[in-house]
Amino acid sequence: MRIFNSMRFRLFAAGLLSASVMVGCGSDSKASSNAPVASAFSVTSALGALVGANCNVISAGGTILATAVTGANGTVPVDIEAANSDFPMTVECTDGSYFDEGSNTTQLNTGTIKSLIPTRAALAQAGNNLAVTTLTDLAVELFKKAPASDRTSAAAVAALDEIVRVLAPALGANGGGLNILSAPTPVTSATTAIDETPAGRYAAYLAGLALVAKDKNTNAAGLGALLASQVSSGTPLDTTTVTQLVSKVQTYAGTNGNTALQSDVSGDSSGAGGTAQTPTATGGTGGTGGTGATGAGSTGT
Repeated sequence: MRIFNSMRFRLFAAGLLSASVMVGCGSDSKASSNAPVASAFSVTSALGALVGANCNVISAGGTILATAVTGANGTVPVDIEAANSDFPMTVECTDGSYFDEGSNTTQLNTGTIKSLIPTRAALAQAGNNLAVTTLTDLAVELFKKAPASDRTSAAAVAALDEIVRVLAPALGANGGGLNILSAPTPVTSATTAIDETPAGRYAAYLAGLALVAKDKNTNAAGLGALLASQVSSGTPLDTTTVTQLVSKVQTYAGTNGNTALQSDVSGDSSGAGGTAQTPTATGGTGGTGGTGATGAGSTGT
């Protein structure tokens, strides 16, 4: 009987040891899946090219992961260490000066423009050169309208999709709203030439906003602030901006773009306008489905 009891004790102890090892391995696996990973990328801030702006990369939890100042083309390299749980991130660029295509002058930026990094994969899709522009700023304003518990990576992508839908659907072709996270061609002067590339078309749309702003007796930053306030408050976007943007893009392409770009933008359609719909946690919006690439924001890898 003592032999039997001793054997049963040894088997019981071995089972406990095996279970503890399995639990420990599972815990290590879970911990490693959220371990910080080093990432190197660039930030390109543009109204036109926004020079001397102070840019912060901010985790989903509100921690500043990096701070940098943009250079002559509005671009600055950034190095961070981030876990999957740090996504979606925001980038905020404050102050600096930019070339305004509407007035063909250098203007001070007295506000903050923002961008989103929904996932690590979205950053890679942007060529590791993240755009911070009027359009991405509107997406952040829309994203922040969602309840804190709904501010997921999928919601961040849906916010980008929605801004493209209401203002610039041509920029969402073959990729959805994630396309506007890729850096535009920096416009630093009245003679900056842009070509028929996604970066060139994006630059033409930002210049188009500056031309709309000129007609409204403001500058690109002022128009961006107006649109951001409308997105944040849930009121319809400025009708003049929505209806005139494409024609202004075509005007700018006619003076600064090559023949291929002029041809490409000639068939662009205006955005839907109206009120931008708040994204949901699963990637849709309050009044519309996502467009294009909402599925890409579902994970932090």
